[in-house]
Amino acid sequence: MRHQLLMLSLAAITLPIATQAQTLRPVPAAQALSKVPISFEENHGQVDSQVRFLAHMQQSAMFFTPAEAVLSLYSQDSQKNLLASDIQIRWVGGNANATLTAEDELTGKVNYLVGKDPANWHTNLATYAKVRYRNIYPGVDAVFYGKQGELEYDLVLASAADARKIRIEFDGVEHTEVANNGELLLKLKDGEVHQGIPKVYQEKIGRA
Repeated sequence: MRHQLLMLSLAAITLPIATQAQTLRPVPAAQALSKVPISFEENHGQVDSQVRFLAHMQQSAMFFTPAEAVLSLYSQDSQKNLLASDIQIRWVGGNANATLTAEDELTGKVNYLVGKDPANWHTNLATYAKVRYRNIYPGVDAVFYGKQGELEYDLVLASAADARKIRIEFDGVEHTEVANNGELLLKLKDGEVHQGIPKVYQEKIGRA
């Protein structure tokens, strides 16, 4: 199965309050399931201890650690073995031990009933609408959230923040290239991710 995710820009960077949003959109064959709202859950032992929060999506998952956000893309080989391709998103020269917080608790709960021993189960886990990295650079937060079944992230700048310090590294790709429309293509072994062109807006009295 070929991975192919499309990332579309919705916003970007300006002052005093600014946002840079990128969207992950699954291939058309998965569109029906992709419309299920994306939620984020805190790690209570269901995955590696380095992960603070995680989100499950159609044929992919997102894992959030203080140093990076990891996008895992899933597929199967001819023997039906599960394969994963990971892209690590890092803030170059930024805070490698950023504080992560969840925002806007949702009504849904998550349960992991793995195995027969209830002591190993994880039940009634809260879900949230957003995960925020605080001060990845001075005055700069990164906020991940779902919108209409798609995953987006914003870079939110305070009035004194220096946007020139922001540099994002995508590790785990074979190579990158710029498409004719200006999008950055992140090439994987069995597909690609499109990093859209950022757009810029400024909020004033809560409006863009």
